[in-house]
Amino acid sequence: MRKDLQRSSARVSKGWTDHVIPDDVLGLLDELGIQVVRLTDYEAWALCPGHYSRVGKDNVHADKWSVNIETGQHSCFSCGFSGSFVYLVQEVKGYDRHDAAQWVRSRGGIAGLRRVLGASSAHQQGDSRVSPWNESRLALFTDPPDSARLERGISSGAVEHYGVLWDEQNENWILPIRDPYSGELWGYQEKGPGWFCNKPARMQKSETLFGIDCFDSQTAIVLESPLDCLRLHTAGVYGGLASCGVQISDAQLNILFDIAERVVFALDNDEAGLNKMWELRNRYLSSGRRIHFANYDHIPWAKDLGTEGVTDSDIQKAIQNSKSVILFGV
Repeated sequence: MRKDLQRSSARVSKGWTDHVIPDDVLGLLDELGIQVVRLTDYEAWALCPGHYSRVGKDNVHADKWSVNIETGQHSCFSCGFSGSFVYLVQEVKGYDRHDAAQWVRSRGGIAGLRRVLGASSAHQQGDSRVSPWNESRLALFTDPPDSARLERGISSGAVEHYGVLWDEQNENWILPIRDPYSGELWGYQEKGPGWFCNKPARMQKSETLFGIDCFDSQTAIVLESPLDCLRLHTAGVYGGLASCGVQISDAQLNILFDIAERVVFALDNDEAGLNKMWELRNRYLSSGRRIHFANYDHIPWAKDLGTEGVTDSDIQKAIQNSKSVILFGV
């Protein structure tokens, strides 16, 4: 037998298929019920899932076991549980090696991961690289129920425009986050009452804006919360984009000035939001750009334009009477 064939046979006999890993290691950890609590470089840290079976007690400190999100290799410095991603699936799901390999292979392989990571320059800036997510992930979710929409004052047309979905099991909103140029799904923000979570955890939301894939206006209205974009759309105010937080990165600002003739910053009407708008005002005061800031004078009690009790008319007035970069704060 030729040496290369002998090597191939040896690999199969030793479980060479263990080296297949999914396109999205972080996503699969979530599917396995393993909660990532910390990310450092390309390592995801969590409680060791093989600890109890090896030492007879649960792992209570998530600083011993980690998974490399590119290779899927994992290791626990405390109990010694380590190996390939397939071996991890065997441990967690109780599968034999063949079934575990099939489970992982059905979710993509290492070639797919490297291909996509190398395909988009937007994902190649050191630690900013993120694993690709397939559109099929959104098939897990449904349209938001009427009760959830009405509670937020959101129309079905707004939901359809932004492609927002609903997690029936946890009763949370699913807000897709996409590549600003290709529209490729990067992940989503899952939002419930007073709570939100970005999936995957390493998604670089600061490099894009929620709603960028369906933006079709000359004016961009920048909000903190994706759901506030839907509230504006319902009120007949179009062009809403969300920064997903009070911080607006240079990448997001560059996108805004590339796609819009006029930008209205409608950040939250609280200390953090107002301070950020004042900072933006000072930064662009002499830039010559068409920049305005939402006017909350008629609704000083509202935290943001999505606050309960803020009417469609209130929203329209806040944008129509927005203050120019020169007049803001005067």
